[in-house]
Amino acid sequence: MWNANILGTGVIAGIAAGLMALAGVHSANFAFVLMFSAPLTIAIASLGWGPLSGAIAGIVAVVIVATQTPVEMAVATATLLFLPAAWAGHLANLAQPSADGRQMVWFPLSGILFRLMIALFAGFIVTGWISGFSAEKAATAFAELLKEMAKSEPELPQLDEAAIEQNSRVFAGILPIVVPGVFLMAHVLVLYLAAMITRVSGRLPRPRDDIPATANLPQAALAVAPAGLIGMGMLASPFYEIGGVLAGLGIAGLGLIGLADMHYSMRGKPGGQLAIIVSWIALVVLTLPLVLFSLFGAWRVIRGTNTPQPPAYPPANRT
Repeated sequence: MWNANILGTGVIAGIAAGLMALAGVHSANFAFVLMFSAPLTIAIASLGWGPLSGAIAGIVAVVIVATQTPVEMAVATATLLFLPAAWAGHLANLAQPSADGRQMVWFPLSGILFRLMIALFAGFIVTGWISGFSAEKAATAFAELLKEMAKSEPELPQLDEAAIEQNSRVFAGILPIVVPGVFLMAHVLVLYLAAMITRVSGRLPRPRDDIPATANLPQAALAVAPAGLIGMGMLASPFYEIGGVLAGLGIAGLGLIGLADMHYSMRGKPGGQLAIIVSWIALVVLTLPLVLFSLFGAWRVIRGTNTPQPPAYPPANRT
C-alpha cells in the first residue's frame, strides 16, 4: 500500500544509503564501514516499513550513486549492497499461518541465508562481467601497486621482480574467494543490526529468533564450496573467478552456521563465554579459523536438524 510514511521512509533511507556509499567510494580510511552502513539503512526500511519501502530505498540509492560514479560502480553498489539488503529484509518478514492456524510460521533463517548467498553470487557475476574483472588483471594491478609503493617508500624492504610477481599472483588468486565471503558475513551483520534497531523501535513484526539454535542451511549448500574449489582448480578464466565466488560464499555461509553451532554448544558451560570470545578474536585476527568453523557448519547441515535437544533458553530471550 502506498502511503506517505512508507514512501518517505524509503526515500530518506535511500538518500542516506546513496550518500554513505559515495562517501565510502571516496574515502580511504573508512571505506568498508561506510560501504556497509549504506545497506543498513535499506535493511531497516525493508524490515520496519515493508518491502515497498525497502525497494524505494534501493532505487533512490542506486540513482544517487549512478549520478556521481561510473556505471560499473553503480552496478556494483546496486547488486552487491542495496538489492541484497532490501531482499533479505523482505524475506525476514514473510510468514504464513501454521497448519492449525494458531500461530504464524516465519520464513526460516536457513532460507534467508541461502538466498542471500544466491543474490550475492549473481551480483558478483554481473559486476565482474561489466567491469571485465579477471585474476590476471588483478595480479597486474597489484604488481604495479607494489612497485609504486617501493618507489615512494625506498626505506622499506624491497622485493625483487620475481617476489612481486609471486605475491601478486597469490593475492589475485585468493581475491575471488575472500571478497565474496567478507560481503556475505558483512550482510549478515547488517541484517542482524537492522533487526535489533527495528525491534527496539517496535517496527519489526518478526519475533526474536534463537539464532544459535536455529541457524542452518539447506543441504544443497554443502555442494557450493566444493564445486567452486573444483572450478578454480580445473578451469581457466572466467570460470576460475566464478568458482572462487562460489567457494568464498560456500565457506563463509557454512562458517556462519559453524559459529552459531559453537554459540549453541557453549550455552551454560563453564568457560563458555571465554571460549566464544577467544574464537571470535582468532577469527578476526587470523581469518583461517573460518575454514574450521565451516566444517562444523557442514556437520550441522548434514545432521539435518538445528537442535539435537531443546534450547537451553527460551527463544524469546535470545538474539
